[in-house]
Amino acid sequence: MINILDIYNLGCKLVEDTRHKPKQYLGEVVIYDNKNCRWKIKLRSTGTRGRYLKLSSQNCKELRASADGYKSYLQMTSSEWEVLYRLAHGVEDVQGRAQQILNRLIGQD
Repeated sequence: MINILDIYNLGCKLVEDTRHKPKQYLGEVVIYDNKNCRWKIKLRSTGTRGRYLKLSSQNCKELRASADGYKSYLQMTSSEWEVLYRLAHGVEDVQGRAQQILNRLIGQD
């Protein structure tokens, strides 16, 4: 026998999944800024927000930056996002450029 409550809950879940497309976790990296403060950067992507970063530090509130112009996030270019993506996947020769990008995003350039 079909339970109407189960059907309703399934419908609600489907609507919620459609509205908020799942996040893709694309990597994570730790970078130090000009003041030697440690920043953890998570690279993510969703259907609605596009490619974005979640930046966190003990000394600062959490920030978000978008490579696809999402809302009030800090803005960055696609090439800047790509540099951080490459660093998160082990390409060490972009470390200096990644630090420059971080400093620009947090206002230390």
